[in-house]
Amino acid sequence: MKDTRNKKQEEAETNEKARKEEAEVQKQLAEEKAFQEKKRKLKQTENDLQKEHQFKLKAAEVLLSEANQRLADAVKSKDFNEVAVSQGLLETAHKKMKTTQKEEHPLTANA
Repeated sequence: MKDTRNKKQEEAETNEKARKEEAEVQKQLAEEKAFQEKKRKLKQTENDLQKEHQFKLKAAEVLLSEANQRLADAVKSKDFNEVAVSQGLLETAHKKMKTTQKEEHPLTANA
């Protein structure tokens, strides 16, 4: 009789231990899944920021190109008012490029 009780108790303890181990495995799997989801979202955010950075940089390059063309045309035509406007555009393009660089590398942009 005692052997039967001991066997049942051992079996119950073994089953309880197995349930606890299964619960721990499930917890670890859930944590891994949550970690992978956070990692995926971080990568997506990183990609979005990179696209935004490229867009800002391209806009500054277009402004710079336009300013250079306007300056060249103004010098040829000796239109000093247009030279002043072109200079303003060049300064704006330079500031945009510098700001974009600081956004991309906030710790090294001031070096």
